[in-house]
Amino acid sequence: MARNKLAGTKRGKSKSARYYQSNPKAAKKRDAYNKKYHSTKSRKKYRAVLQSINRKKGTHGNGDGLDEAHQSSKSTDTKKQKQSRNRADKLRQYFGKKKKKKLWSKQSKYKCKDGSLVLMDSTWEVECAKRLDELGIRWIRNPSLKLKYTTRGRRARNYIPDFYLPDHDVYIEVKGYWTDAARHKMKDVQERNPVKIIILESLDEIASFTLDLERG
Repeated sequence: MARNKLAGTKRGKSKSARYYQSNPKAAKKRDAYNKKYHSTKSRKKYRAVLQSINRKKGTHGNGDGLDEAHQSSKSTDTKKQKQSRNRADKLRQYFGKKKKKKLWSKQSKYKCKDGSLVLMDSTWEVECAKRLDELGIRWIRNPSLKLKYTTRGRRARNYIPDFYLPDHDVYIEVKGYWTDAARHKMKDVQERNPVKIIILESLDEIASFTLDLERG
């Protein structure tokens, strides 16, 4: 949908403006979409942030047609709104960088009780290893342990569990974020393989974990 406020008016000369000028039904549909889109909480918050930045600069409501938030990351010059291509840059400066969940942190090595080091893919996996050690449950992480499954596109793949408890023949999967593909994978893995998989979906579940072979 067009965001050009001149689109559909007699003044607009762009391709989209000419289109909406000759298609009033399309212009009406566009206006209804824009009204709904800009009335959402996220867009209201977005505009409030931009106005806040202007107020701090002392340029809010001065009628100069400029928006202090509309400037490139390489320049401090204010631009007119229609020239903006970098509004997100200013919002990133205001809000800061989005923090990732601890689950997706960088890899690290966990020191086992026997002194060996095991590579972990997330801090949640580290916490799970600590919990298993606290309970005295023997565990292993081995890339060669693979369970067959088929993707939604019917492609054969291998699933490598996060932990395997050899004394109990149980697998543990640490899962803090689900996608449709991940849900399908876990469902297909369990349907195709006669194994027990325990899924831990939060730090609280990891901290309170006990080996209950009745849970799934």
